[in-house]
Amino acid sequence: MKVYLEYAIRRVHCESCRGVKTEQMSWAEPSSNFTRSFE
Repeated sequence: MKVYLEYAIRRVHCESCRGVKTEQMSWAEPSSNFTRSFE
């Protein structure tokens, strides 16, 4: 069974640096095993 996840990463205004940051998603990192096929 194939499952596709679609998720929009939130962008937030950072008060300390006065810039825009995106949230970190550990499960979406290129080295994460969660996005590969389970063996």
